[in-house]
Amino acid sequence: SVCQWVRSPVHSPLYYLHLELSVAGLRATLLCLEAESGSEWQPPFVSVQLPAASSWASAAAAPRGVVARLAAAGYRRFKASRLGGRGLGGPIGEFSSDAMTGPRWRSAQEVAAEGGGLTPGGQLHAAF
Repeated sequence: SVCQWVRSPVHSPLYYLHLELSVAGLRATLLCLEAESGSEWQPPFVSVQLPAASSWASAAAAPRGVVARLAAAGYRRFKASRLGGRGLGGPIGEFSSDAMTGPRWRSAQEVAAEGGGLTPGGQLHAAF
């Protein structure tokens, strides 16, 4: 199965999953998360690296689509982080900071709205 990595017989369930928006298999990965919705194998935290400014114009709608897919997979809390000059990432999960609300999580609708903080080179965080 294409989702076999989620239910590895030799590993415990994943606690955190990081994805790159530009990776070709992103759609399949999101479908796997949706298929595992509510199971013990679904990671409670997911982050998605958003594309850099140079490719943002052609992919600007993609982050909102990812928010919608994660919401369909059962994720209800979201944060949009700006990385600034830290290009390698930032804190994850509960420790991540939202660009608009700091430590407070927001709904999918709030994050996906125009001006909701999804910016080029930033990160999208999702949790149950």
